[in-house]
Amino acid sequence: MSVHLFDVQHYLSYLNHMRVGDYCRTLDSLYHYYDRCSSLTGQSLLTADRTKLVDDEVASRSYRYAALGLAATQFRFGHR
Repeated sequence: MSVHLFDVQHYLSYLNHMRVGDYCRTLDSLYHYYDRCSSLTGQSLLTADRTKLVDDEVASRSYRYAALGLAATQFRFGHR
């Protein structure tokens, strides 16, 4: 549970830095957030029978949202 709170903290920090216009800290917070998320999805999550890995959809979704967040950041700061 505490790891999840750190993830939320990084994401809220990302939104706050974007709001105040601090580009470097915005990227730093965004990278930290998705690094934490990818480290959690990279673990061996096993199904009930402990033989199959959980669907990679969670990891795929995380990468898609990371790319979307980075694109939104670049657009917000006028990098077209």
